[in-house]
Amino acid sequence: MPLYEDRRNAENMIEVSQACQDAVICGTGRTFEVIIDSILQKQTQLNRRIVAAFDGWYGIDWNAIVSALHQRLADKGRQWSFISAHSLYQSAQALRAYKQPFLTEDPAFGYVNTDGRIEEIMDAEKINQLQKNLDAIQENVILYGCGSATVLMADRIDMVFYFDKT
Repeated sequence: MPLYEDRRNAENMIEVSQACQDAVICGTGRTFEVIIDSILQKQTQLNRRIVAAFDGWYGIDWNAIVSALHQRLADKGRQWSFISAHSLYQSAQALRAYKQPFLTEDPAFGYVNTDGRIEEIMDAEKINQLQKNLDAIQENVILYGCGSATVLMADRIDMVFYFDKT
């Protein structure tokens, strides 16, 4: 891996096609409009309601995103269902037991769980219940939060959007 010490060796000059440059979306408002339009296009294409997963980095302010998106939809006279992926995880007690083998006496350090998968800390009963609940929802559904695009829900999710913060 190269070492970037200063501007002299830190510049990464790449060529980006005009089509790629034109596809870049800037600004929160414009991003939400593109997401809404993409979901509505998919809904028209499939002729049914859409389940979209908003997955992403654990530091994302999901409440702010859901609130802003909900407001934009309300302004357009639309109502969608929002379901937090947080509700799909095992209990705090089960999570503490899961991570115990990776902890050390120093709270700032531990062992990396190189083989773990997020599905290991999700509750199968909660996933099954969500899948049943989805059948009763008529409007588009946004399943949001870390783990929302889990393989356990892959057969029910039509679109995935990944949120990151830079």
